[in-house]
Amino acid sequence: MKYLHRRYYQHYFSIIKSRLAKSPIVYRLARGAFWSLIGNVISRLFTMVSSIAVARMLGKEGFGEIGMVLSTLGVFGVLAGFGLGVTATKYIAEFRFSEPARAGRITSLTVAVAFITSSLMLVACLLFADFLSVQTLNRAGLAPLLYAGALLLFFSSMGGVLSAALSGFESFKVMAKINIWMGAFTIPIAILLVWLYGTQGAIASQTIIAAIGLILSAFALTRECKLFEIKFIFSKDMWRERMLLWRFSIPAMFSSVVVVPVTWLTNAILVKQPNGFSELGLFNAANQWRMLVLFIPALLTSVMLPILSETHGRANKDDFIRTVSLNLRTTLVTAFPFTVLVILLSEPLAHLYGREFIKCENIIVVLMISCFLAVVNGAVGTALAGSGQMWLGSAFNLGWAIALIISSIFFVSRYGGFGLGIAYLTAYLLHTIWVMSYVEFKLARSSISKNKNLMLFSLAVILSASYISLRVEGVIFVRVILVLVSFIPFLQMFFAGMGKMKEYKGAS
Repeated sequence: MKYLHRRYYQHYFSIIKSRLAKSPIVYRLARGAFWSLIGNVISRLFTMVSSIAVARMLGKEGFGEIGMVLSTLGVFGVLAGFGLGVTATKYIAEFRFSEPARAGRITSLTVAVAFITSSLMLVACLLFADFLSVQTLNRAGLAPLLYAGALLLFFSSMGGVLSAALSGFESFKVMAKINIWMGAFTIPIAILLVWLYGTQGAIASQTIIAAIGLILSAFALTRECKLFEIKFIFSKDMWRERMLLWRFSIPAMFSSVVVVPVTWLTNAILVKQPNGFSELGLFNAANQWRMLVLFIPALLTSVMLPILSETHGRANKDDFIRTVSLNLRTTLVTAFPFTVLVILLSEPLAHLYGREFIKCENIIVVLMISCFLAVVNGAVGTALAGSGQMWLGSAFNLGWAIALIISSIFFVSRYGGFGLGIAYLTAYLLHTIWVMSYVEFKLARSSISKNKNLMLFSLAVILSASYISLRVEGVIFVRVILVLVSFIPFLQMFFAGMGKMKEYKGAS
């Protein structure tokens, strides 16, 4: 019996492998998504457990302080990263086979410039720590946390660029192993240092984890370059590719510049309100679940960017359009059930952080609706990066930033952390409309409309789940039905794939 089962599964997986081999784009997506999913799921679970433990130890006030410090470091991080990560991913993927010498120059250039910009931002963070803590954040006690966070800024910025370069090589199995190691160290280091040193220990623990990730990524990138026979050497020759900094890195940076600093600004608006740091603590706790759901589309996006870059360069543009449509459909069916599940479990999830965080239940619901829109934006927006239209992407993000600031000014003073959640929802709604319109009618015609029924169905279920979570108590049966319904698109896509495999089996 065991022999028959083994033979069956061997034959079954051989069919899958053969089917994927017939469709290179799907095969590359499946391979990359599998390893990215394994590494990131395990890493995120470790991080989530660590965050819950840290929140319970520090309380909502201390957790809010950590959130504000990390948000401030994120502003410096945008300038430190300089858009080099996405540049490395795109052009290493594009040239690693066709022009390995050029891929080597680009790898060397992005890492060298990242070291320079990260070092400059480390110094800037140290210089402005006192000013920001007193004049902007109204809390002088945050200055030591910003000093401690300067090293975190450097390690995380450099590690991000190296990881992006590995993504360009499609080395997702290697990246998965690195993420798992980082996640495994997170819980013991964070709990120990927070217990010993409080908020400073929380920043120190993240600094240590970022340093571990940087070291592992550096070794991995060196090995991948040798494997592809690409010269990873810092020399004058690498500056031949400096125009890429203007054409791609700088607009990519501006695309983030209009996002991350605005996020920090809206957090600053919140902390200036009565009980502002407590409200930010509630928002950060709720935002953990939004980020948990967003990471699945984000990892699929990291897998798809090199594929989109390569297919956009082909003479046959239909491949690019199909890839855009596939990316949108895959991210939606993957994130949809998790979004509904988190919305319907918002109350028990809020209780995980302790009694102080019970009020973040409503914030979770609002943020998860915006999460669905962010999923659409991420999937569609990757097409802009893959086609090299980063300046246009920056313009779209500027519109999002303006909408978020205006909405925050209006809602935060009235509703605190919940109002900030409403502001995010408003900004993402507007952003979705103009980004989808451009991609549908200009960049990849009909790639969005092919998935309109899926998007409308998903939105209807998410809004229904949100209403029940916010307004209706109990009705467990209805909640279970909504969760089951949310899995329908995923099952449809899965069985459609199985049907095609059976057709292939019959033909062979």
